[in-house]
Amino acid sequence: MPLEYARISARDLENVALKGDVIAVIPLGSVEQHCEGPLGLDSMVAERLAYEACRRLEEEGRATCLILPTIHYGYSPEWSRVRGTISLPLHVYAKLLEEVIEGVVRGGVKRVVLLNAHGGNAGVAEAILRGLASKHEGLVLALVNYWELLNVRLDHGGPVEEAVARALGLEVDFGNCVDVGYESRPRVILGSPREPSRVVLEGAVPPLGPEALIGALAKALRKIASESPLKHSI
Repeated sequence: MPLEYARISARDLENVALKGDVIAVIPLGSVEQHCEGPLGLDSMVAERLAYEACRRLEEEGRATCLILPTIHYGYSPEWSRVRGTISLPLHVYAKLLEEVIEGVVRGGVKRVVLLNAHGGNAGVAEAILRGLASKHEGLVLALVNYWELLNVRLDHGGPVEEAVARALGLEVDFGNCVDVGYESRPRVILGSPREPSRVVLEGAVPPLGPEALIGALAKALRKIASESPLKHSI
């Protein structure tokens, strides 16, 4: 079973950090409206992906995963007027990520992966990793946005996100986005025009089975475990 950061002792962490292949995986999610789906869906997806992919690596003996507690709160200002959404201010979220990663590094871990399941977090997370890479030598820092591994565009409350959740065993139904408490469209258009509560992309949804999701992430983690921490990267 993958190790859980919150369940080991400081002495255990010291012993784990001495292993050359250890990867600290930090799942990133959000608390935001998903039409008639769960508010914490992104966090649920990130956490389940982390455990399943790390379990595979452990079984293969390819790397040691150290899974940190999921960061449930994210950056979702476009949905902040919708009932149920909790979006951290940009500076608060950025500082939160920075301090969590710095704490992991102080514990002796040389490889840190942000496993992100929320589009709004991506830009902030990348900026923080770039800043930390300029401060530290001998680290491997990585941002993994799961939809990029699948070569799909992430929608919001749409068919791709629903297919991903179901492939991971999460029973969700976004319904028809009626009465979620949002009456006006967001003013920022990102990629494609948005309906009031969801982003629906045109075209067929590619097959998204568990193997595609977990296999792609496990492959990425294997590569990260093999990267030399003598040089920093993102």
